[in-house]
Amino acid sequence: MKFRFALAFVAAAGAASAEGIGVNMPEIGKGSYAVYQAGDQIYTHVFAGKSGAYHVYDVVPGDDPSAMEGRSRYFRDGAGQTVKWVTAAGEVVSFTPHNCQRTVGECSFVEEGVVDGKPYKTNMLRTNTPTSSGFRFEQKGYGPDGESYLLMRGKVELDDYGLVRRGTVRNAEAKTRFKRLRAVIR
Repeated sequence: MKFRFALAFVAAAGAASAEGIGVNMPEIGKGSYAVYQAGDQIYTHVFAGKSGAYHVYDVVPGDDPSAMEGRSRYFRDGAGQTVKWVTAAGEVVSFTPHNCQRTVGECSFVEEGVVDGKPYKTNMLRTNTPTSSGFRFEQKGYGPDGESYLLMRGKVELDDYGLVRRGTVRNAEAKTRFKRLRAVIR
């Protein structure tokens, strides 16, 4: 589970909007990529272009943007909110209306997917607070009993495009630090 949280966190990268934490996906051209270190793992985010109304980017383990093994795919709206994630194993996770990772203030969404062959549906509440260099966040999930559970919290520093420069995320398992190693924006 640590891997899913870390990958999802780093995948929250994008370009700044009027609120200062959103994504302006049209400014990041097809073939652009950014290489990140999350803990002791390296991942490359490759901007793959558009599919219908959505901007698509792939995340691949390692630092080779052309690698195909282990590739997962994210679909985002024009503001950079993820609406769907297709894991490397082909599992689909949907976020309705979106994952709220780039919304200022409190934002509710539903995450739905399959883990280990079992379907799940979780109501989430994410709170993002802008800072001078990015934002702080906290995300809660609601169990079947209606109680909220803190899933993760952290902080993110953004560059001029809104791509993550560095950040941290803490969940029940660990604290993970992130940093961008390089980026090629086309």
